[in-house]
This record gives sequence, structure tokens and C-alpha cells, in this order.
Amino acid sequence: MSDQKQGHMQNINTLRSNFEKLTYPEQSIVLIISLVNFSMTRTILLKCLVKLDVRTPKGTRFQGHTLNQVLSRLISLNLISNANYPTPNNDFADYALQIASELNILEPIAEMLENMEKEGYCLTDKKLHEMAKKLRRLRLAYFRKDYDTLEQLFSQAKRTLTQDYMIKHGLETFIHNVSQKPFKGDLPDSIKIYYCHKKLLDSIITLEPCHKDFEVFQSIYNKSKEFSQEDKLILGLHYLYRGQFDEASALVSQPNNYEDLFLKGWLAYILGNGDECLGCFKIALNNENIFHNRVINVAIFYCLAELLRQDSSDSFDQIHNLKRFVNGIQKEDWFSDAFKIFEKAIRSRLEPSYHPSFNNLHTHYNYMPGINREQYPAMIKLFNALGNAWFKGDSYGHLNYYDVFEKADPDP
Repeated sequence: MSDQKQGHMQNINTLRSNFEKLTYPEQSIVLIISLVNFSMTRTILLKCLVKLDVRTPKGTRFQGHTLNQVLSRLISLNLISNANYPTPNNDFADYALQIASELNILEPIAEMLENMEKEGYCLTDKKLHEMAKKLRRLRLAYFRKDYDTLEQLFSQAKRTLTQDYMIKHGLETFIHNVSQKPFKGDLPDSIKIYYCHKKLLDSIITLEPCHKDFEVFQSIYNKSKEFSQEDKLILGLHYLYRGQFDEASALVSQPNNYEDLFLKGWLAYILGNGDECLGCFKIALNNENIFHNRVINVAIFYCLAELLRQDSSDSFDQIHNLKRFVNGIQKEDWFSDAFKIFEKAIRSRLEPSYHPSFNNLHTHYNYMPGINREQYPAMIKLFNALGNAWFKGDSYGHLNYYDVFEKADPDP
């Protein structure tokens, strides 16, 4: 177990121990805050306690001053994160619900919150109310092991992910939390595929190994053999990154299908079959139904690399056509940065007096908004390395390519 995972488990165990030492009223307060999952007013929290008939150790109703004492204690134990507007500890909120499910004390709180909303109460900020309710119902479906409802609610929420950052962040945090120990439930394959897809798509650029997500992705495919073409391409490209050429080749079920042609082209490039690589990419890129996404964009660089390697008048004619194709598509910043490397390489081939530097190429990019902004995409470093190999008098061979990926894919 890595130090990070070990530290996470130690923290979770400490928080569980703290929670289990609480009185029933204190536990109820933690669970209400954790299930609402967003900041709430103390007035609403007091109303929740009345609805549950939760009282102080003296048998009286909670008042402002007695509630404040409990909230301060919960803050000191790190079981909530704000006392003025009671807010959950995001590291513990989902696990608190699992403990409550195990102790059979979750349902009364869930029912109480549902009834309060029916009576017209807004449990959190009005702007967040509907979104918070969707997330609460989805989380409850998981802890109730009602996976059909979980899948249905997730499918509905997924439609708004591109427009609603809060839903997206809330779902991603929850799925991330329950996908690791000590959670005991399972997730429907459709949800696993959705989140593995995202991580594996990002790792095409970052070159992060993502071993666990790859294994889940691979296992689901081997079980069902029913993947979208894009998911097959992602799986195939990760097979290639790992040197599993037979497995990648086995995914090519329709040799004339343009998505499968990309996979054939990648495989041909890695195995040194340049002409076959270019033939596959040329047909695929000319398909009028082509979808422009990160997987296809990576393929463009494989194609450019092979055309540069061939270094002929015909290959440069094809490079000119490919540049026109690139100018007509939407590009993420990482793609624009990588393309600058190839533009330098192309110019160097055409102008022998031009001696470019392929080091320290860095511009602003947003290929993963809000995440790892300080880390430069490793795919750029890969192409920088290839640029240096090509234009320092070294003869280019495919072993250079393997060496860079071997460094990019350390043992887990």
C-alpha cells in the first residue's frame, strides 16, 4: 500500500473511531449534515432535530447555545468542517453514511429530510437545493444497494454534467470515494465505465499509468464485449502503451470501420510498418463521419511522426494536407503545444539552416481544468524527446519511442 493510501486509511479509521464515541444526538447531527452534503443554517438543523425528536442528554430540545457546543466539539474531532453554517467534512461524509447504514440509523434521517422538503423546507442554499436533492437520492441508492435506481439516477444526472459544475464535482467526488476502501458496495458497470473513460482519456495525455482504472475497464470489456467505438479505441491505445500488441489487434473487429482503422494505424506505427500506418490514417481521417476528440487528435501526431520519419517529397505533401485538416478542427491547448513541436520539425526539414530547440516549450494550457495546473502534459515531453532525437543527428528508431514510454509508466 502506498504512503498516500496508508495515510488515507489511517485518517478514515481515526474519524470512524471519533464518530463511534459520540452520543446518539451527536451522531445524528453529523449524519444530518453529511446527508445534506452542503452548508445549511443552524435554524434548519434545529428543525431537523425537532422532526427526529433528538434531544440533549438532559432530555430538552436543542437550542442555539446547546447546538453550538456540540458543533464546536464535532469541529474539534474533524467530523464536520464549519460550525457557523454546518458543513460536512468531505473526507468523511460518505463514510459516515456507510457507518449509519451498517448501524441501521440512516433511514430515519433520510425519511425526515425527504418529508421536510415535501413540507416546503429548503435544506441548503436555494440555488443548490435541487442539485443537492439529486445527489442525496443518488448517494442513498448506493448505500441502500439499490443499484438499478442508482444507475437510473446517474443516467439522469449525467445529462447535465457539462452544464452544471457542482453536480459534476459532487458526483465525481462521491464515485471516487466509494470506489476505494473501506467502502463495501459496488457500482454498476455503466458508472465504472464513465469514470474510467475519463481517467484513461486524461492519461493518454498525462501518461499516468492508471493501472487500477485500466484493469476495471479491461475486465468490463472482457465480460461484456459491448463497448462504444471510442471506449474500444481508448482500451486499444492503452494496450499499445503497455506493449500488449496482440490484445490491441484483437479489438479490430471491422477492418474497414474508420475507428478500427485508427487502431490499426497506431499498431502499424508502433511495429514499424510505416506505409500501412499512413494508409490506415489517411482513410480514417478522410471519413466524413469522423468525431474529433482527444483519441483522434493523438492519432494525428502518430501520423505526423511517421510522415516526418519517411522524409520524402510525397510525405511532405501529405503533411501539408494534414496541416490543413488540423486548421479546421477544434484544438485543446495541449494539442496546440504539441503541434508547435511538429511545426518546428517540419520547418527544420525544409530549411537545413534552421536549428530549433525542443526544450522548455511551455504555454498556458487547460486540458484538465482545475486539476494539476502546475504539471505539464507528459505527452508534450514525449514529443520534445522525439524532436531532440530527430534533429541532433541521431538516427530515429522505434526503440527511442519505447524508452520514453517505459520512463513514463513506472511500476504502481
